[in-house]
Amino acid sequence: MGLIRSMAQLKVENKNENFENMDKMSDKSDWENWDRLKLSAFHGRKLIKRNFQPYCPKGERFFLHEIDNYDFDAEKKVFIVFQTFRRLFGTSSSADSSKGRKYATKLTFLREKGKQYFREGKSITELIDFPQSYWEALEALKNAKAEKQSKRSSSAKEKRVTNKEEDELLADEAPSKKRLRSDSVSIKNSKK
Repeated sequence: MGLIRSMAQLKVENKNENFENMDKMSDKSDWENWDRLKLSAFHGRKLIKRNFQPYCPKGERFFLHEIDNYDFDAEKKVFIVFQTFRRLFGTSSSADSSKGRKYATKLTFLREKGKQYFREGKSITELIDFPQSYWEALEALKNAKAEKQSKRSSSAKEKRVTNKEEDELLADEAPSKKRLRSDSVSIKNSKK
C-alpha cells in the first residue's frame, strides 16, 4: 500500500509542476511570441471591400498594403491599421468570448508591435501576413475595374457611331421642307 500511495503522490506532484510551468508560460502574452499577424481567408477577402479602405491625406481611399506609399509617421500608421482592423473584426473584438479574446489579442499585437515595426522602418507586409485570398480579391477587383472601363469606352464609341448612322438615315428619309413665301423672297433678293 505504501508504494501505491507514493506513486499517487508522485503523479499529483508532477501535475502540479506542470500547472506551475504552464502558469509561468502564460504570464507572457501570446502575441509577444508572434512575428506577423496572420489573417484568415475570410478576413483577407473582406479587407479589400471599400468599407475597410482608409483615406489618404488627399481624401482618396487606398488599400491597406499601400500605407507605406504615403508619408505617415509611425503613430499615424498604427492608428490607421488599428482602426481598420477594429472595423474588420467588428463588435466581437470587445465581446467576452473566446472569439472576442482572440481578436483583442490580435489588436493588441497590431498596436504594440506595429509601433515597434513602423519606428524601425519596416513595411506593413512584415507586420501583417496578408493571405492569398487578399491578393486574389485585389487582382479580381482590378480586373473588374479594367473590364468595366473598357466596356464603357467601347460602348461610348459604339453609341457615337450609331448616332451618326441614325442621323444619316434620318437625313435621307426626312421630307423636303416646304418653301415658305419668305424663303422665295430671300432667294429672289439674293439673285439681284
